[in-house]
Amino acid sequence: MVLAVDERKTIMGDYSTLEMLDIAIGENTSAKWLDILVNDLNKFSGSKNMDEKQAESLAYLIAQEYKDVKYSIIQLFFYKFKCGYFGKFWGKVDPMVITCALKDFVAECEAKKQSYLNEEYFAQKSLDDEQLVLRHKAESQWWRCQRALTKYCQEHELPDPFSRMEFVNYDKEDGALLFKISKEDYELVEGQHIRLFSSAIGRYFPQTKVQYKITEQATQEKVNPITEKENMKKKREVEGAIESAKRIVSNSLGLEKDVLEQMEYGFKLRYKYSPKDYLAKHHITMQKE
Repeated sequence: MVLAVDERKTIMGDYSTLEMLDIAIGENTSAKWLDILVNDLNKFSGSKNMDEKQAESLAYLIAQEYKDVKYSIIQLFFYKFKCGYFGKFWGKVDPMVITCALKDFVAECEAKKQSYLNEEYFAQKSLDDEQLVLRHKAESQWWRCQRALTKYCQEHELPDPFSRMEFVNYDKEDGALLFKISKEDYELVEGQHIRLFSSAIGRYFPQTKVQYKITEQATQEKVNPITEKENMKKKREVEGAIESAKRIVSNSLGLEKDVLEQMEYGFKLRYKYSPKDYLAKHHITMQKE
């Protein structure tokens, strides 16, 4: 039996379920196929505890109860049953012996399936992590190369297409760097700057070829993540100050006059403006209730 040779393939392979066999080939196809397997097992074991009527009923029961199970797993079960994986029955193989053994076997296959899926997940994750590390290393190396090229262009008053080149990916298997670049900048890099660029790439990325993803418009310069983070922080600070100023001006907390004056004084020390002036600076007018 071919499916029995590779248990992993039997469990994980893209095989039809019993229900899919019925849909694809015809109603009761799986039950008829199971009837053949059950009778074959019955003859193989020399059992006198199961007649043809019982075998047929058992086949239909399995077809219904395990309709979501792949036929490959069912076939593997009968193979293993014959090989003695479920014990010795000394000619007393009856429907209950088979159904109990099948229940345990299907549960065992499901557990192995989850184990195989976990193995595949962690193997893929490890590969993805490795590729991510390689990409980050290549990108960092490109930033150094890019700065050197840009500096050279500035010092020699040459047009600088390199500052607009966008690093896309590094493929270790192909040994290739992929850049996103405008058509205009591409013509500069591969024309006027071809020697300069080839020399820099050879120094920073030995034995690496360059590939391009050419666009009609110039690639926008990347936003500096540090600057972007600082801008977001300032924005949140301003929003927080505005809310504090609103609460002080409206006295929404119902504070005593002396406490309110202390809060106004503290606000002015921190933000250089009184709460009312701070709101005016940001064009916010408090509605009178």
